[in-house]
Amino acid sequence: SNTPIALDDDDIPLETNSDPSLLPITSRHTSAVWSDFKRKRVGDVIKAECNHCSKLLAGGSKAGTTHLKDHIKICPERVCQDLRQTRMFGTKKNLNDKNDTMTLAPYEFHQEDGRRDLAEMIILHEYPISMVEHIGFRKYSKTLQPGFKVSSRNTTRKDIMKRYELEKDNVATLLRKAKGKIALTTDMWTADNQRKGNMAVTSHFIDNTWKLQSRIIRFLYVPAPHTAEVLADALKESIQSWNLDLRDSVVFWTASDKRVQRFEQVAKQIAPECSRKLALDCKTRWNSTYEMLSIATSYKEVFVVLSAHCGDFKDDKYAKLVGELEEGFETCDIDSGTSGLCTE
Repeated sequence: SNTPIALDDDDIPLETNSDPSLLPITSRHTSAVWSDFKRKRVGDVIKAECNHCSKLLAGGSKAGTTHLKDHIKICPERVCQDLRQTRMFGTKKNLNDKNDTMTLAPYEFHQEDGRRDLAEMIILHEYPISMVEHIGFRKYSKTLQPGFKVSSRNTTRKDIMKRYELEKDNVATLLRKAKGKIALTTDMWTADNQRKGNMAVTSHFIDNTWKLQSRIIRFLYVPAPHTAEVLADALKESIQSWNLDLRDSVVFWTASDKRVQRFEQVAKQIAPECSRKLALDCKTRWNSTYEMLSIATSYKEVFVVLSAHCGDFKDDKYAKLVGELEEGFETCDIDSGTSGLCTE
């Protein structure tokens, strides 16, 4: 048992740190870039040696890590390694469609995409916004993608509102492109836990492919009693909130005598048959919104010309809104005498 055993050179364990010039990566070095570098002492100077190409860069505490990150992006050895290790993932455009074809694409992480999908998940499943501050959710997110930084509650709330404004603009664009009439229907919803009435206003129209499209344009609380007058006022408010572009245009051209004079000069050349003056709506008059829209629609060509040729108007914040009126006027067909819950 005391007989010595001969060991080959390959059986001798190597030292984990055979180079005495190497310095340890301490807890102070929290940047992820240190996974691609070694700290090394060269003379009296601390250097950062690239694990891929062995290039020496400044590695002292005062040097920072920006130059190290820049090197990693252009390191020829690491680029070749990344290309060999690129992972391909199967993705679907519509996860709910089993027949949707799956395509292979390389994975690339984007923080903004993660924030957008997180906001969409909270909206779809009605999760509480406070879930982003739960320790378990943050741990789970880090496990899936260590590079994803979970937003705070306030930031997530802003992302949700940004998504709402984006979807609202998409619906508004869709309504402007509708060439036919747009029908509006209202439905009353009552929450079981609060017993409060809410109105859902839905628009229905035929698109360019002759398909019936329906979009909810407003969901608002309606106080009791739910009489015809109360429901009519709520519907009027919903319609007005989607006609702000037209109203802002009228506000701009009636804001001063100089603008009124300029508008009338162009109107005499383009629409001499129109003699009515632009008028704003009034909250206390039911037909005032109809009057404002009916007068403004008669000056459709005037608005288009002014938005294209008046420099000071184009620089105004309302210019982009009026520029969309050419299509918006085509969808404007209002009947002020409708009293039912379905109007078009």
